[in-house]
Amino acid sequence: MRQPHSGTTPYPDGGSATRLDGRRKSLAILGTRGIPAHYGGFETFAEALARHLAARGWAVVVYCQDDGGGAAHGRKRREEVWEGITLVHLPVRLS
Repeated sequence: MRQPHSGTTPYPDGGSATRLDGRRKSLAILGTRGIPAHYGGFETFAEALARHLAARGWAVVVYCQDDGGGAAHGRKRREEVWEGITLVHLPVRLS
């Protein structure tokens, strides 16, 4: 049986959002329609995980599907920040 780690958090690094080389830990989430969640279970999970990690200092990027014609109809990639999370909206063309 694994013994609990001594300290205040279950993480060996103390729960730090900084990597050993000094850079911020980061995570990119793909395969989602986007956050804030309006669609289903995966989006709800992606939002909860992104908010949890961003609140702890992680650099979080969520790639969001931007319906409505895609690049063929003049839509372009756009970025925004929502609650400390970078949202990258990618235009897609619906079949």
